[in-house]
Amino acid sequence: MKIELLIDDKKGNIFDISDLVREVTWKTKRKDSPSSLDISLLEDTSISISNGDIVRFRVDKVNIFYGYIFKNAGDEGPEIKLNAYDQIKYLMYNDTYAFANIKASDIVSKVADKLGLRKGSIEDTEYVIPIIQESDKKLLDIIYKALEKTLIANTKTFVLYDEFGSLNLKDINNMRQEIIISDDTNLGKYDWSKSIEESYNRIKFVKKNEKTGQKDVYIAQDSSSIYKWGKLQFFKSIDDKLNKAEIEQMLDGNLKLKNKESKTLKLKNVLGTDTELEAKLRGGAGVFVDIKRHGINQCYLIEEATHKFSKDGHTMDFNLKVV
Repeated sequence: MKIELLIDDKKGNIFDISDLVREVTWKTKRKDSPSSLDISLLEDTSISISNGDIVRFRVDKVNIFYGYIFKNAGDEGPEIKLNAYDQIKYLMYNDTYAFANIKASDIVSKVADKLGLRKGSIEDTEYVIPIIQESDKKLLDIIYKALEKTLIANTKTFVLYDEFGSLNLKDINNMRQEIIISDDTNLGKYDWSKSIEESYNRIKFVKKNEKTGQKDVYIAQDSSSIYKWGKLQFFKSIDDKLNKAEIEQMLDGNLKLKNKESKTLKLKNVLGTDTELEAKLRGGAGVFVDIKRHGINQCYLIEEATHKFSKDGHTMDFNLKVV
């Protein structure tokens, strides 16, 4: 395994610190967070590293991470530690936005353009959001609120992520990878669970009727699921301005999303064997898992991924769920 780690100080100097690296940890989450790169390396006083410097990380000539140093630390020992984030970090700051009749994908493009962020592939989220107003909220939260509205409307899950310096928005169905994690090959330790603790089979909305002053009630439920699990109710007071068609769409969307058993899987110390394929196993991607002992044989969505690289090799940890 060949590790390449370059630091660009934006002053025309590029430092190759590959030989100083002890360990590099790359972490990604499906939502609500930028990807991060934690670097442990031997200190070299001839190299000046500052916060804001650009980091480029490649393994076996495969692009892994492009971002910016946000923390530079050390102690009395010979090692220093660097913490870097991709450009989604710049969406973690608060602002105020108001949009009308706009798609989530257009919100992503507008915000990225305003901040001067580099864009890659921004897929069309299709659903037009009637209105979205947010004051003093993180930009990333505003974007994900729009994506959640899209999910309820058309049951499509989109992932916002940075791929080596370019912002991408993709449907999770377009992020399924060919690689298989199996107990026949590279599987390490694991924990699995099936739960209905956060499942709902009855959706109840109430809305104030401006004409009568009373509360209008809207319900969608699954009788067969109620017979099996008991009545698990999700309740919400909704916007008075929503019309009947919009409410029914929200009811159906919520029931489809919430009326199912939650299946999760945690994998630890999965052995890396192919960097080019495994670099695509990041938050939001899909990976097929085969564990014969427990009858697990299906595609999972990666909620969190942690890749550890060193001269000794590559291991991965994953938090997975079925969608």
